[in-house]
Amino acid sequence: MSTTLDMRQTAQELADAALHGLADIATVDLLAEIADDAAAEPADGLTGDIVVRRLGKAPAHGSPAAQVLAPPGATLHHSADAPYARAMARGDPFLVAEMNERTLPVFPGHTYTFRQLHELGAHSLLAVPLLARGKALGAAAFYRTKPAPPFSPDDVTLALDIASRAAVYLDNARLYTREHDTAVTLQRSLLPHRLTPLQGIEIAHCYRPASEANEVGGDWYDVVALSS
Repeated sequence: MSTTLDMRQTAQELADAALHGLADIATVDLLAEIADDAAAEPADGLTGDIVVRRLGKAPAHGSPAAQVLAPPGATLHHSADAPYARAMARGDPFLVAEMNERTLPVFPGHTYTFRQLHELGAHSLLAVPLLARGKALGAAAFYRTKPAPPFSPDDVTLALDIASRAAVYLDNARLYTREHDTAVTLQRSLLPHRLTPLQGIEIAHCYRPASEANEVGGDWYDVVALSS
C-alpha cells in the first residue's frame, strides 16, 4: 500500500486506496501531537476530547459531498462521544449503516456537517481506528454515496484489515522520521559552529548533504594552517 516513509504521503495513499471498491469518500486523521512531532509516543489509552490533524482525503476534487469535509492539513476537534473519538478510544470500528435524521445525533458537534453530507448523497459511514503496537495513532473514515449500498459486515472486516496494514506503515514512517531527525541533529552537532580565522584569508563555509535521501557529503570539516 505504502511507497514512502513520509506520514502525509502514506495517509494520502490510504485514502486513495479506499476508493478502489471500499468507499466513495475517505479521510485519514492522525492525533495532532503525533502528526506534529514524530518523537511523540501514542498514549496507552485515550480519554476525553481529542484533536486530530487531517493528513489524507480522497477524492480531492469533483465530489460535492467530499468538499464538505475538511481538507488535508486541517485541525479537527472531537468530543469524547464523537464517532472518531470512540473508534480510537475503544479500538473498535464505528458503523453508521444508514445516515438519516434519526442517526445524525450520534455526531455531536458535527451534526451540521453530516446533514450536509447526507443531503449531498452520503448515506453510510464507517470509522476505523489506526492501531500500531496496540496504541491508537488516529482514525480513517469511509463514506458511501448513492447508489452504492450501505457498508456490510464484510466491508467492516476489509476496512479493519486495510487500516491495520496502513497503521503499521504510518508508525514505521513516524519512527523513521524520529530517527532521521535525531541522526541529523547529532550529525550537525558534530560540525564546527565557527572556523578559526587565519591571517590573510577570508573563510566562508556551508554544510550541504549530498541528497535528501542520503545525507552524506562530509561528516566533519575544518580549516587548518600548514607550516608552508
